[in-house]
Amino acid sequence: MNIDLDLSIFEQPVVVFDTETTGTGRSDRLVEFGGIRFEQGRPPVAFATLIRPGIPIPWHAQNVHNISEQMVAGQPSFDRVLPDIEDFFEGALVFAHNLSFDARLLRQSAEVTGQCMDVDGLCTVRLARRVHPERKGRGAHSLAGLAALYGIENPAAHRALGDAETTARLLGCFVQRAPEVVAAFVACR
Repeated sequence: MNIDLDLSIFEQPVVVFDTETTGTGRSDRLVEFGGIRFEQGRPPVAFATLIRPGIPIPWHAQNVHNISEQMVAGQPSFDRVLPDIEDFFEGALVFAHNLSFDARLLRQSAEVTGQCMDVDGLCTVRLARRVHPERKGRGAHSLAGLAALYGIENPAAHRALGDAETTARLLGCFVQRAPEVVAAFVACR
């Protein structure tokens, strides 16, 4: 993975992640997790896995992320992946684009297995509103809209690792454009 970002503004490791799901409802589950961990002085580390959700993947969700029932059939269930995700997050400042959605789906997937997962993180949508208050309207702070603004190409849109990489690059742009805004945002968490 070739991502060279200056995230030295942060005192601790940074993890940027994304998920893909069976849908957006209260009974939906994860089908993919992808993230990138940045630690000062080390190359970024990527972690991505498909997840067998234990429920069918509706066609409308498959049309978004192109993850089929066949692709997840032999993959681990969430209870097997959860310890790896927790280790990946350990000690890091965690970011996601629309964090409340991803955190809720992580929590829902954990609860089904009788486990607990609480993500204490920061949302790059909320950060984008502070860095770019002039942007208004539908999609103004969407991942695709912001990526287009900064000329960031998403290598795999609507796949967890591709969207995590795009979010990480976006975070790097925010740090470069408005480091004081980013620092204040992190301090207020």
